[in-house]
Amino acid sequence: MFRRLIPGAPGGPGGPGQGPLRPRGVVVPWWIHLVEIAIIGAVILLVVLIIFWALRSPRVMGPPRTMVTPALTELDLRYARGEIDHADYATRRANLLGLAQAPPAEPAPAAESPPGDPPNT
Repeated sequence: MFRRLIPGAPGGPGGPGQGPLRPRGVVVPWWIHLVEIAIIGAVILLVVLIIFWALRSPRVMGPPRTMVTPALTELDLRYARGEIDHADYATRRANLLGLAQAPPAEPAPAAESPPGDPPNT
């Protein structure tokens, strides 16, 4: 009774081996079904891998975090206590983190006044 309602079932719509998308009289090679199964399996595998990757690598909003080591902690404390200036702090921090930083530029020499002008006081 129910076989007549199932597409592709013997006695059902479309006849044996035929579905609603395959016209009557068209025979599909057996290996096409293997390709269909492989494509469906690949899509399922891809979805599972995407979900696994999304759950495994948590995303944190905000700036990237740097690694905290005892040396960086001590450097931060020395800078907070005022024992070292900002240029020294930045250079040492870059060295500890392995970042390349250009050496600080030397201050420009003061402009000299012409010989006849009195000095600024």
